[in-house]
Amino acid sequence: MTPKNNIIYFNHSSHYNNQAQLETIFQWNINSYFKKLVDVHRIVVDFQPLALCLQETNLNHNKKKSLPQKLQRILQEPHKPRQSQWR
Repeated sequence: MTPKNNIIYFNHSSHYNNQAQLETIFQWNINSYFKKLVDVHRIVVDFQPLALCLQETNLNHNKKKSLPQKLQRILQEPHKPRQSQWR
């Protein structure tokens, strides 16, 4: 999976417990969160980021309440190959 242009990701070494470990932080201006839930799941499974920061500026007020529940449900699902915009 290769990140697209509207995703910024950072890799850095952490010297926590005297072990250098590469950690990833994603920042994504997601532009239509609910249409890209599969891609969010793929990022978490494929990259296992330390942090995933999603920005959505056009979120309908009625959908704000369901956002955390939908994301939690998606992230808890076992990984299955799915069609996403990354391929």
